[in-house]
Amino acid sequence: MTTPMSRLGRGLGSLLGEEGMGLGRVRELSSLPVDQIVPNVNQPRRFFDEEKLMELANSLKEKGMLQPVLVRKLGDGTYQIIAGERRWRAAQIAGIAEIPVIEKEYDDAETLEISLLENIQREDLNPVEQARAFERLVNEYHYSHKQIGDSVGKSRMAVSNSLRILKLPPAILQDLEQGRITSGHARALLSRTEDELFLKGMVEKIVEDNLSVREVEKLMGSPQVSLSQPQEEVLPSPGDLQPEPPLVPPPVLPLDPPPDPVWMAARDRLTRQFGFPVMIQRSGVKRRIVFECDNDAALQQLLDLLQQNNHSG
Repeated sequence: MTTPMSRLGRGLGSLLGEEGMGLGRVRELSSLPVDQIVPNVNQPRRFFDEEKLMELANSLKEKGMLQPVLVRKLGDGTYQIIAGERRWRAAQIAGIAEIPVIEKEYDDAETLEISLLENIQREDLNPVEQARAFERLVNEYHYSHKQIGDSVGKSRMAVSNSLRILKLPPAILQDLEQGRITSGHARALLSRTEDELFLKGMVEKIVEDNLSVREVEKLMGSPQVSLSQPQEEVLPSPGDLQPEPPLVPPPVLPLDPPPDPVWMAARDRLTRQFGFPVMIQRSGVKRRIVFECDNDAALQQLLDLLQQNNHSG
């Protein structure tokens, strides 16, 4: 068996081989009934966007499935998905009885590794799923952060930052999975991982006030939320006592207006349309739309999507 390290850094193509015919022995390209195919319970992806599945299902009805699903045969006669579960799910929604497949022989370790890298490289994972996939590559295959980055087109720092979010409490990770906060927000909360109640309050403030990552970083670094221990009180001697100056009340700051539902809906629509976290930043009466990209490749992908959208309009 080829070791994971010997294929590392060459991407998913080196795992599947040229045209999907490399690693593992190919039996044949054929069609299988969808009810004879089963998902891989160990695959990292746990959430499937229902709206995007419906879009893919409609596309399959019109054009058919152009890319086969990669499977391996199990001992009970069923076929387990190695890559392509989203297409299989969409085919079921579309009422398609049979789909094209490529059957290959993989052992359990190869199946897991390919499933991890296939999802990561296609950016089908939310930030928590991606971080857990990275964690499994580290723990089960002994990948270094740099080696993971080389395989999936990310920097070592991006991989390390992704793994750091797993230090957050489960409730906060769930907010991140559900898209209530972005990975940038999550990283800004890492200085208080031991205080789940505080972090829950911060998440609600982020959502209610539509805070940017920079605003959250400032809040987390302010004295009001610092982790410094209270200093022991030292009582002065009677001779040191001085008359206290008159108390001056702090200025009353105007409250931020509540989030505009129209802008919140626009943010959600843009996130769904382009697949990138979107922030709506408020400055007086003006609004600023901010897309969050983790690396240069993600930025280029966003630019391509914006250009395509402009041409289609």
